[in-house]
Amino acid sequence: MDNSATTRTEDAVVELMDRIYREDYGNPSSLHKIGYRAEQYVNDALDTFSSILQCKRKNIIFTSGGTESNNTAILGTEGFKESRGKHIITSVMEHPSVLEPVRALEKKGWEVDFLGVDGEGHVDPRELRSRIRKDTVLVSLMHVNNEIGSITPVSEMGKVIHEANPE
Repeated sequence: MDNSATTRTEDAVVELMDRIYREDYGNPSSLHKIGYRAEQYVNDALDTFSSILQCKRKNIIFTSGGTESNNTAILGTEGFKESRGKHIITSVMEHPSVLEPVRALEKKGWEVDFLGVDGEGHVDPRELRSRIRKDTVLVSLMHVNNEIGSITPVSEMGKVIHEANPE
């Protein structure tokens, strides 16, 4: 949700953040008044995002940006190793914040399939389907390429993944 780190922040967000930085800067885990106000901001954000994403609040993790998010998601799959498998699928055109943690897991014995892309930067859904296995625990594909602008049809890819491996 970092908007490719290249979009001007909306004025309303800047104004809210300015107020938080100057007035409501408390630790949301604190038991004092300013901490309570900070906690309210966090709770409001959780409510907003859980509504937009149609998920439970407990499934939302706030990070500082895309790189930290990718690292958290990819390196977090290591916990699946024992129970589900250790196979990951990604594409050759992913951002380094995806490729580097994937390669780190590969060095630890994980199997990784790197999907090719066509001349416009698109992954072929048929190739994706052919690489999904019972022990595939993660497929990581960039939604919008930050350099050439190709858009991955994530709904279509999600259907391919779910049909091939409902788990």
